[in-house]
Amino acid sequence: MPLQQSVVSSPSNRVAALRAKHKHLSDTIEQELSRPFFSEEKVTQLKRKKLILKEKIEGIRA
Repeated sequence: MPLQQSVVSSPSNRVAALRAKHKHLSDTIEQELSRPFFSEEKVTQLKRKKLILKEKIEGIRA
């Protein structure tokens, strides 16, 4: 039943996409923090986005 397989794999695909975005945000935060005069506001916004993604990932996995 192809329909059931796509439904079953859909959450795992969603988690993979969210993890990729989470990793990208982590890299962006590290890059911003490595700058001599980084923007605390920007870092705070990125960290909030990263936390939201983490909560979405945990919600899907639960």
